[in-house]
Amino acid sequence: METRGAAAGDRMIAFAILMLMLPVGLLVVAPIGAWLEGRRSEWPFGVGQVVSNTFAGIGGAPLLFLVTSFVLNALPQLGMSSLAGGMNMLEVQMMQYRSGNLMVVQALFGVLAWPLCQMILIAAAVTTLDGRSVVPRDVAIHALRRTPIAIVVTILFALGMLLGLSVLIVPGLLLLLTWFVALPAVAVEDATILGSFGRSSELMRGMRWRLLVLLLLIGILWMVVSVLAGVLTVAMRGTGLLGMAAANLVSATLLGTIPPALLAAVYHEVRTAKGGIGTRDLEAVFA
Repeated sequence: METRGAAAGDRMIAFAILMLMLPVGLLVVAPIGAWLEGRRSEWPFGVGQVVSNTFAGIGGAPLLFLVTSFVLNALPQLGMSSLAGGMNMLEVQMMQYRSGNLMVVQALFGVLAWPLCQMILIAAAVTTLDGRSVVPRDVAIHALRRTPIAIVVTILFALGMLLGLSVLIVPGLLLLLTWFVALPAVAVEDATILGSFGRSSELMRGMRWRLLVLLLLIGILWMVVSVLAGVLTVAMRGTGLLGMAAANLVSATLLGTIPPALLAAVYHEVRTAKGGIGTRDLEAVFA
């Protein structure tokens, strides 16, 4: 029994070391892979251009992005704060885990609201990047019509990622890079459920190493900004619970605008590189 326990302990330690080394390995291997891919690929993928277009997409409809991000990211926190009253963060988390009904409500909100909000913001950002004015009503109606398909695509994407990550992580990472723009394909091209994954695979072929470098850079920047937001929240402690709640809501709203705009910017970059929308004209989609 002791031998088996020691062997299990060794495996756990080896797995922990592998998990710690993976980010370092990616930071070393990804730039090399991206450089080699860029040399032999006929399609350009500008990492700096994608970052710039991410913020340009937000700038095309800033109020729409802020309001939608507030509903999706800040409003649940506000609801939790109201329910928690004067509880500290640990007590709030304990209440969250103990309350089965609250968890069900949060899960339903995430499953239903997240795809809808993503559809709205992706469509708005792509519209801006294509040089057209965003009409919030038209974007929202189109997004609402596409949301049932987006929900299924989101669930399948998540299940595929979980399965892939459970098999030595690398398959999950490959699926992420291959299916990265499946949701924009639903939002912009009216792709079917399976068609969205096929379209994403087609668009990302020959681009995946450079996308990986982009995601690593965004991940590093995200951690830095999250730390700064945490510092701001701590600094607001002297203003009481109201000040801390306000800081959390602002940071959640602002940070929440970036992921859908990034998806839209990557989609716009690869779609443009490979020669147009492919299945339908954008004017027809939003007509």
